[in-house]
Amino acid sequence: MSCERVRPELPGYHFNTLDDEARALVEDHLPACPQCAREFVAVKRAIETAAHAPRPSDLARARLRRAVADDA
Repeated sequence: MSCERVRPELPGYHFNTLDDEARALVEDHLPACPQCAREFVAVKRAIETAAHAPRPSDLARARLRRAVADDA
């Protein structure tokens, strides 16, 4: 897969929304292409640190904490 085809797939790869074939192609490409690997890290960082990103509600956080505690 070429860089031009990989870059648009990076957000989908991050969110695990790619089909199996596209995911495999991205996974094959990233280790061999430092430029696309850096781009993926940048996309991942931007998604995870965005100030305007939606945050879970207090209720959702409480439910998640209970679920984790119950599973432990």
